[in-house]
Amino acid sequence: MSLLLVWVPLAAGRAGPPTGTGSIIGMGDLPGYRVESVATAISGDGTTVDGYSSGGTGAAQDSGFIWRFDTGTTAIPEPPLQFGQWLTIKAYDVSGDGTRIVGTARDENYDPSVLLWGGDGQL
Repeated sequence: MSLLLVWVPLAAGRAGPPTGTGSIIGMGDLPGYRVESVATAISGDGTTVDGYSSGGTGAAQDSGFIWRFDTGTTAIPEPPLQFGQWLTIKAYDVSGDGTRIVGTARDENYDPSVLLWGGDGQL
């Protein structure tokens, strides 16, 4: 298991915009992912971090995650795939308010797809 740390400024009991003070918070890994977690972006308002965890023991080798101060690290839902399975799902960027996440996925043939997750947690 790896430990991913992020500098999260605390304001009014939650993550917030940079204030010059803050804490280092361990974000951990997704369950079943044992190699590493990588944060790739933080929202402009400081409430959302996205990235991916590697070394999965299930179908996906990499799985995207969203981290929020109030909910912790959660997996990004896998998009539907007509045949086969996803090998990698990675989140690379997040909107300023933390409601939209963009990433990529590769199926078992390594064919790439670009994905956009909405504020409701759906594609």
